[in-house]
Amino acid sequence: MKDRVKIIGLMLLSLALVAGAGTDVEEGNKLYHDGKYGEAMAKYSEAQAAAPEAPGIYFDIGNVYYMQEDYGKALDLYKKAAAAEDPAIESSAYYNMGNAKYRLGKGESSIPIYEEAIGNYSRALTFNPGDVDAKNNLEYVRREIEKLKNQQQQQQQKQDEEKKEEDQEKKEEKEKDKEEEQEKEKKEEKEKDKEEEQEQGKKEEDEKDKDKGEEQEKKEEDEKDKGKEQEREQEQKEDEKKDQQQQQDERQEQGEISEEEAARFLDSHDEEERMRREMKRRKVPAADTRVEKDW
Repeated sequence: MKDRVKIIGLMLLSLALVAGAGTDVEEGNKLYHDGKYGEAMAKYSEAQAAAPEAPGIYFDIGNVYYMQEDYGKALDLYKKAAAAEDPAIESSAYYNMGNAKYRLGKGESSIPIYEEAIGNYSRALTFNPGDVDAKNNLEYVRREIEKLKNQQQQQQQKQDEEKKEEDQEKKEEKEKDKEEEQEKEKKEEKEKDKEEEQEQGKKEEDEKDKDKGEEQEKKEEDEKDKGKEQEREQEQKEDEKKDQQQQQDERQEQGEISEEEAARFLDSHDEEERMRREMKRRKVPAADTRVEKDW
């Protein structure tokens, strides 16, 4: 891109300039070309004091601000210069406005101001169609805009991909957390079931022990009751025996015997007689000792 600014010489100034303004402009231009921008600004200011409404002086002062990289002030002065009715001044003013706007652009956000710069170059070409610098700068800025748009597109694609990857990572992380949570719940449920099973087993064991204890207690109680019953029966028998003995003793003393005792006596006698008969019946006969003669 052609970065130089156009200079408007004295011959382009209005013929209505007061005497002395042209000399200050010439001296200012010379100092400008020598890079002495401060001194050039002083001469342009003197010329502007003599001709405050001269558009060419706005243009020249704008050039000094441009070289000092104060593009905002330069742009304001170029706009005032563009109000001239001189095509040469308007063409150069719009050209320099395009350069100033290009310089004001920064990074991706500069596309709108670059588009304004293209408009300035196009306007300059309407006043001077043969301005090669304006044509070249216009095409250069167009390419810059296209490059920035491509960069934006690539950046957007990159951001979209990064976001997609980030979303995928978040999704995977979320699924992982969900799986871990489910695994944790399963583990807790398994432990809970195990605890309930152990608790149930313990409860059943306690019930068994309780039933066993109650059964043992009942058995012991039954045995105890049985023992007491046996003791009572034994005591009763002993009491009956004592009573019988006492009664027998009393009868013996009186020389009497009861019918029951008599019956028992007879039964005892009959049993003894029966046993004697049985023994007699079973007696083995004597062996035959006779010897057979063999003659």
